[in-house]
Amino acid sequence: MARIRTIKPDFWSDEKIVELEPLARLFFIGSWNFADDRGNLPYSCAKLKMQILPADLADVALIVGSLIAQGLLTEYSVKGHRYLHINGFAKHQRINRPSSPDYPTPEEADKTAALTERSNKLSEHQEIGRASSSKRMQERADKSAALTEHSGTGARPLPPAAQAFDEGEKGAALTEHSLAERKGKEVNLKPKTLKPKTPLSDRRQQDTSRARVSDAVSSSSSEIDAIEGVLRQAGVTHLADAHAAIEQAAHAGATQQAFVDACATAMTQKCGKSFPAAYVVGIVANRMTERREPRVANGHGPAGLDSIAKDRKRVNALTRSSRQGEVIDIPMKEIRDDTKRP
Repeated sequence: MARIRTIKPDFWSDEKIVELEPLARLFFIGSWNFADDRGNLPYSCAKLKMQILPADLADVALIVGSLIAQGLLTEYSVKGHRYLHINGFAKHQRINRPSSPDYPTPEEADKTAALTERSNKLSEHQEIGRASSSKRMQERADKSAALTEHSGTGARPLPPAAQAFDEGEKGAALTEHSLAERKGKEVNLKPKTLKPKTPLSDRRQQDTSRARVSDAVSSSSSEIDAIEGVLRQAGVTHLADAHAAIEQAAHAGATQQAFVDACATAMTQKCGKSFPAAYVVGIVANRMTERREPRVANGHGPAGLDSIAKDRKRVNALTRSSRQGEVIDIPMKEIRDDTKRP
């Protein structure tokens, strides 16, 4: 039977608590609700997962191991059944009318191999906690190194679109240099005669236009590939589902650096946890919208724009219209009645 428990303010700054992962802290608080009035509860990973973290991807065995390693929980067994005891439960939980124990107490634990089993379990949980902590630290270091490589100021390989642009500029510079060397030599001064257009010339012009369109599409696709490479190195999830949104953002003018900055922001907001690619695309889209449209609501912009935005909002509310193109804003001077002045 679940019970209502209290949380003291000192809990959030306790040294043992702050060393835990956020999900482990939440699990520790949830264990209080499902323990009896003596602070004991059965140790079943599947049952505790469904009671405390039903919708989260979590390994209850690793979480319990980290709590035991910090000395917050104690595991014991009675007649072959495993239980957990919340250390300091009676000290921190004030119970006016405690009910009878629902589960065996640690004093009733099997005495035959209690010390051996306890030491083995403690060392096992400590090893699990250390391995989990080192794995998380290594993943964070890898992600930070990948983002630093892309956003750093040092030399790094250019994306395909930037390499093509750089090669084009070098070709133009060589052409100008060769023209400068030929300056002063024989020059054909005959006026050029314009040739009439023929079906063949029109066809060549169409082929050239198609080639330019294909070059633009290839450069856009290379930029999208570079952006997806940044997201893949950042360790995002559901990258394939966000492919269409990434293409739309790239066509709207989003750059690779914008996605690098958005990944860094997402890692800060999510505290190193994994996040979907759509979350990063949303950050990029919001920043692009803020650059194009100045914030003018609630007095955060120029006075003229602020008043126009408020008037447009009133008109849309009265006409029940949500399209921005139906209203034309015409600023007018204020009309005052000066006839009442002496």
